[in-house]
Amino acid sequence: MRVKQKIYFIQEHLHEEFYHGGIGPADIERILLQEGAQALFFPYNNSFTLKAKLYRLIYGIRLLFTLEKEAIVFFQYPLYARLHYILLRSLRLFRKKVRVVCLIDEINGLKYGDHGLLAWEKKWFTRFPFVIVHNHAMQTWFRENVPGRQTTILQLFDFLTTPVKRQRALAPVIAYAGNLAESGFQERLGKLTNGGELVFHLYGLPAPDTITLPANVVYKGVFRPYDLPAHIDAAFGLVWDGEEADRIAGSFGHYMQYISHHKVSLHIMSRIPSIVYEQAGTAAFIREHQIGFTINSLEEIPARLQQLTEAEYQQMCVNTEVLAQRLAAGEHLKRALRELLEITEAVKVDKRKA
Repeated sequence: MRVKQKIYFIQEHLHEEFYHGGIGPADIERILLQEGAQALFFPYNNSFTLKAKLYRLIYGIRLLFTLEKEAIVFFQYPLYARLHYILLRSLRLFRKKVRVVCLIDEINGLKYGDHGLLAWEKKWFTRFPFVIVHNHAMQTWFRENVPGRQTTILQLFDFLTTPVKRQRALAPVIAYAGNLAESGFQERLGKLTNGGELVFHLYGLPAPDTITLPANVVYKGVFRPYDLPAHIDAAFGLVWDGEEADRIAGSFGHYMQYISHHKVSLHIMSRIPSIVYEQAGTAAFIREHQIGFTINSLEEIPARLQQLTEAEYQQMCVNTEVLAQRLAAGEHLKRALRELLEITEAVKVDKRKA
């Protein structure tokens, strides 16, 4: 459904090339373009000369005064260019009828356990009445910490690539893909207890050549994100963070309960079930759609695999197929957009009545 309102988004991701992570935000920008939104892309993006800075400043000032009266401007947080922050502050100050929508990619204060940054982020979010959040847990966090926001839920990050049709078989082989520098638990994946040994296949950067991996952990390399689903060689995909294998620990582990990992979308597109932390933001989704199982410790996995039948496993794989088609079509963001636009229109009507 192409939107009727005049909609813009601040572009920060489409022009970048990614080898791990980052493609969720890039796909969001692609879907916005598909839906008829117009990119706001400051000129000379990678230049820091005085001339380039001047041209970007002129572009921002022109935008401030030429955007339509009731335009909608999307941006993904966090932003990376200082001038983008300045533009959004200026819109809130001088163009109050322009509706600004914040779509959350990360809440870095939560992610890194940085209380000072988190306080700043909470204050920043209060500037924007409309927010698209990852899931119900993040929606609850906003209601408690940044009250008064109108929120809609993304649920999963769409993944604009071709779903894998490969036939999978039940086996104790688990894929983990992502930023390996933030995955300290990989060094603790030796022989797990409770009934057996697992094999882990790692994908991503940086290559773990500075540490000695356990014998049951194999580094499979790095692939372009849109090609990665076809290269996943495993029966399951793991969603886990932190430094420990027997429990969730540290700020990254705590952060899991609020976010929808792009890893789940990767697993769905790869036609493999997910193994997810019990309290993760996507755990309820995994259980509802029966596309994997949840755990409190990696040590629980061998026993859980022994309880699975081949028929149960194959049904999990089948259950990913409809979801994969939805992810490839960008349906999660499109639905959130429709709901958000209905909210913005309702708020606009209420203000007119007032």
